[in-house]
Amino acid sequence: MNVEFYPLKVSNITRLCADAVAIDFAVDEPLKELFKFQQGQHIIIEAEIEGEKIRRSYSISVGRDSDQLQVGIKKIAEGVFSNFANEQLQVGDILQVMPPQGHFYTPLAPNQQKHYGLIAAGSGITPMLSIAESVLAGEPHSKVCMVFANKTTQTMMFKERVSFLKNRYMSRFSLINVFSKEEQEAEVLHGRLSAEKLKALDACRLLDMASFDECFLCGPQSMVKSIEEALLEAGLKSENIHYELFYAGDEQAAELTTAQKADTAVKEVIVKSGGRKLTLELTATGVDILESALQHGLDLPFSCKGGVCATCKARVVSGKVHMDRNHCLTDLEVAQGMILTCQSHPVTDQVEVDFDV
Repeated sequence: MNVEFYPLKVSNITRLCADAVAIDFAVDEPLKELFKFQQGQHIIIEAEIEGEKIRRSYSISVGRDSDQLQVGIKKIAEGVFSNFANEQLQVGDILQVMPPQGHFYTPLAPNQQKHYGLIAAGSGITPMLSIAESVLAGEPHSKVCMVFANKTTQTMMFKERVSFLKNRYMSRFSLINVFSKEEQEAEVLHGRLSAEKLKALDACRLLDMASFDECFLCGPQSMVKSIEEALLEAGLKSENIHYELFYAGDEQAAELTTAQKADTAVKEVIVKSGGRKLTLELTATGVDILESALQHGLDLPFSCKGGVCATCKARVVSGKVHMDRNHCLTDLEVAQGMILTCQSHPVTDQVEVDFDV
């Protein structure tokens, strides 16, 4: 994974709705290969805002065959970067951008015939739009069913693009809009998107959960987790359910054991990155490994610091750590020793973590 930043110029800003914009970047020819992407991937953007460097991850919102590099950014309360992007960013500004990364996709092939379920709430539409455009263009025998939840029609991001897909691929793309604060003719289309709502849509035969070969979920944690359970009940296998969280909400950190809570002993944590090795002194309940390493001057990859984006993942070479939260690493990755350093604290007296593996 390339963790270097490259200066990219903002080439266009489109107002999507009152509190969201689409940002296009100009990618010069020498960087085009580096910035090629798969559907569903994201980029990390860094900007200096009021004297502080702020990094955030944003999903790419165009299909993989597009000649654009575009993200959608919805303004959130107290969101430093999202407010900056919506209110201050201008065409011609230069931002630091990491090449595309992420695993929120499955391989596409022209001869595949699959049924994809895409379930998104609010700004969760951004990677779904990329996936939908890529599937419909790249797999002519596949179908896509999109469930898109919003407060009202006026709060929808990329409304015109989604409608265009519906009109262009009438036989292969079905769209179900669910509004929580706007009534529709069918009562089932009104309310918050949840497992119960999805089951109701299934019961009305507006969709068929059991027919999905792959299902992608993107939105708040509570919605994603409940819908994942509904899909499992419908017969989907866990490996065919893919999800990405745009924010983790107020979910509590994983509970510490009584022994861990009482453990105030200083541990030795060795962090390896880019050929450098740094030794830290941390406790089981103190600052996390990533934050401590950054405070000591080590230049490490990171973005959300909330256990969602996996940019800061590394491998535990020796010792044991405790993760407060994990919203993105698979069970297999955890079994292989991968951790989210922004959520990790040492448990054993000595721990070695490697960012270069």
